[in-house]
Amino acid sequence: MLKLLETIDYADDYGDAVDTVRVHKVEGTVQLAGDSIWEYTGPQTVNVKEVQVIDTEYKEDGESYRNVRVWHDANWRIYTDSGFEKAISDFLGFEVGFTEQGMQDDFRASME
Repeated sequence: MLKLLETIDYADDYGDAVDTVRVHKVEGTVQLAGDSIWEYTGPQTVNVKEVQVIDTEYKEDGESYRNVRVWHDANWRIYTDSGFEKAISDFLGFEVGFTEQGMQDDFRASME
C-alpha cells in the first residue's frame, strides 16, 4: 500500500505546449501479480517512492496527453504486471496501464 507524503504541482510552458505536473512523493510497497510476460524474477513486493502525473496540452489544437512515471526499486521486467497497474491505478484514482516496452527502464515505469 502506498502512503502519500507530499504533493508538488508545477507547470512548464514550452511555447506550443504546456505540461502540468503533479509529483506525488510516496512511501510503501506494491504487491506484484507475478504475471509479467517478461519473466520478472525479482521480489514480488516492489517499493515505490514517487508517482508523477504529467498532463500535456498542445496550444494550437487543444489536444492533450497524460503520462505517468513511477519510480520504484525493480527492473523493467515488471512491465505488464497487472498487480503493479492496479496498485498505481488505485493510488491515483484513475486507470493506468503500461506504455510500450521500449519506454520502460530499470527503476522507472512509464504508464498512461
